[in-house]
Amino acid sequence: MLTAQPLHSSDETCDQHPYNRQVALEQAGDDEDLLSELIGIFLSETPEAIAQIHNAVSNGNPEAIANSAHALKGSLGVLAADNAIQAAQKVETLAKAGDLQGLQEATTALAVEIQRLTTALKRETKGAPAREY
Repeated sequence: MLTAQPLHSSDETCDQHPYNRQVALEQAGDDEDLLSELIGIFLSETPEAIAQIHNAVSNGNPEAIANSAHALKGSLGVLAADNAIQAAQKVETLAKAGDLQGLQEATTALAVEIQRLTTALKRETKGAPAREY
């Protein structure tokens, strides 16, 4: 008997959708307008959040990194963006541990997940092209 094998490990996210629209809609009370508004807020505020994380990494400020990553997780949770949440959690954990060297790779991975998410959100909402992080 053949069993289905995953195409990638749980650490590889390239083939996974960057967010769960159905869960996000349920979290918005099944209100399409509210979900659209939440997506718009996310798209407008996230570039600044990512910039704050990058600046804090450049300045070697683990407390600011942890705080920014924690706040970003809340926004990602509303959209059920599990891969990006995991990436933000890793950044937060490394920052709290003071692992500035590990943060370089982790913040890059977070930026990649945020880019995937914003690209998908903009494509689905027919917004402007996604911004590079």
